[in-house]
Amino acid sequence: MLKLSRHWRDEALLRQYMACGVFLLCAYAAWIKVDIYFLLQWPLAFLSGLLCLSVFLFPEKRRREIGFKILRDPVFWFGTAFLLLLGIQWINSGYVGRSPSKWAPWAVRCIDVAEMLGWFFPAYVILLVARNILKRRNIKILVYLLIWNSAILASVGILQSLLGLEKILGIWRVSRTDFFATFEYPNHAAAWFYLHAALAAGMAYDAEIKRKPRIRVAVFGACFMCCIAASCLTLSRVGAFAALVQLAVVSVMLLFWIRKNLRSEAALNAYIGVAIVALIGVTLFLGAGRGSLAWEVGSKTLLGRQSIAADFSTRAGHVDCAWEMIKDYPVFGVGAQGCHALAHQYIPEEELRSWMVNGRANVHCDPIQFLAEFGVVGSLAMALVVAALVQNMVSARHSALFYWAAGGLALVFVHSLIDLPFRCPAILLIWSCLSAALPCLVSSEHGTGDGMKKAGILQDVAF
Repeated sequence: MLKLSRHWRDEALLRQYMACGVFLLCAYAAWIKVDIYFLLQWPLAFLSGLLCLSVFLFPEKRRREIGFKILRDPVFWFGTAFLLLLGIQWINSGYVGRSPSKWAPWAVRCIDVAEMLGWFFPAYVILLVARNILKRRNIKILVYLLIWNSAILASVGILQSLLGLEKILGIWRVSRTDFFATFEYPNHAAAWFYLHAALAAGMAYDAEIKRKPRIRVAVFGACFMCCIAASCLTLSRVGAFAALVQLAVVSVMLLFWIRKNLRSEAALNAYIGVAIVALIGVTLFLGAGRGSLAWEVGSKTLLGRQSIAADFSTRAGHVDCAWEMIKDYPVFGVGAQGCHALAHQYIPEEELRSWMVNGRANVHCDPIQFLAEFGVVGSLAMALVVAALVQNMVSARHSALFYWAAGGLALVFVHSLIDLPFRCPAILLIWSCLSAALPCLVSSEHGTGDGMKKAGILQDVAF
């Protein structure tokens, strides 16, 4: 028992276990359909609880230091405020057929709030662990695991597409026929894969400029190509565009590197390699879905009934209806998943079908839907959490790895303005994980996030 106690109180080992716990949260959300099957969410809550309890295994002095650091973290205060709002919504739920108060948190159905708690509590735990407990070496291993996991899932999705499977992983039958890998909604799959592609590209470039073993560059490069191929094969226009832009940037960077570092025959071989990469991109665009991706992009004009402008016009109409909900319930919103539950009161019946994603009526603009469901109070709390994350990233050391990973995070956020990637728990968790871990990952200092300077303004607000 004494040896076991010492084993579990080893700080380096504890942090490594916690990093693995964060990885398991992100991986489980991606592989298991927790956004469709509510009963599969309990392992997320269980793992998150274990991560919280793991803090008590540290020696008393270290435990006090971690506790003090967490109490100084604005994410703790604003994240707690948001979870408290969700908790009150859960208690004050059950307003089916009843008119709630505009000035108190509420929700239509208890299970909808429980589902949101099952998404946001693990994200909250991941943020606090990555920002305040894990060291740089732990985060590096976490990132390796995340990239390898993305390549495996991409390979599974590609294989499913080639075999034409009608069930996810051969297990789950879903309502949509255009699912990819474990994602029922193609745009969710695309966002998840192009985010991991950006991370893999950054790690490959970072390994090259630091003259790490070439096998490491090759592995990250292979993972990048797997995620690029997967993002295109989802047949998501936004996802394919993001993936092909990433591929083009990588090709241009390779050309500059070859011109600067290689000569004669070695340069010729490298140019051939770049040409192959470019050819892969063209093949993915023209051949994905037996040409359906190229056909869909080519068939969309800028103007007209079946055009890009018409798509944006339809989604703008969704935002207009959401604003009506916001006007009616401005302070605390219409509750978790309230847009779906109350859609019939604000949307003409013939338009409801265009709102449906994964069987729910959604606004197709994550920030607006968040404001509609959680009001000014919930949106302000979440905005301050994001502000703290962004401020840490801005103050971090900017390197090629930083620009690749931050670019992927920013791309998902921009995507959320015209769609709803953050309605997928797998994307919510990985986005939270990377945004919290990135400043420490790119820092040259070693420590539990010592390279991350907490913003003084936000700390003052928190206290």
